[in-house]
Amino acid sequence: MKFKALTFLSLVLFFISCGVNPCDYNCNSGPLYIYFDLLDEDSRESIFKSGNYNIDNLTILDPNNENDPVEFDFMTENDLYYLVIGPFDQDTEVANYSFFLEDELMFNIMLNTSTIKDICCSNVVLEDFNVSGSDYEFDETSGIFKILISL
Repeated sequence: MKFKALTFLSLVLFFISCGVNPCDYNCNSGPLYIYFDLLDEDSRESIFKSGNYNIDNLTILDPNNENDPVEFDFMTENDLYYLVIGPFDQDTEVANYSFFLEDELMFNIMLNTSTIKDICCSNVVLEDFNVSGSDYEFDETSGIFKILISL
């Protein structure tokens, strides 16, 4: 009797598990966003926090797209002042942007992204990031690129 019950239970579990799709969950990372903190090279303080500059005077242009303005968000939280650009999705592979403050070119960035796909998921990742015209550091804890501005 135990053998028949065990066999029946095994068959039921086998047939139930056959209908499970391993991709029945959302594991896509979604679009990629890049975070920037513009710091005075000497004091390492945000140029916006210090009051030396106003965020309204910042312009980001895309020279590869007829110098169209690039939308960005300006965030202030936990005593941080940073910019957010994106989204970069699987259709975005290369981006070049020029950052102007009060109509003066501060620096340019170039980034490459790629999409990593497996059976169920796709994730957009930053492959390469370069800044010309300024030094920068990447803070692995916060995920913010700290661009050092010479004032």
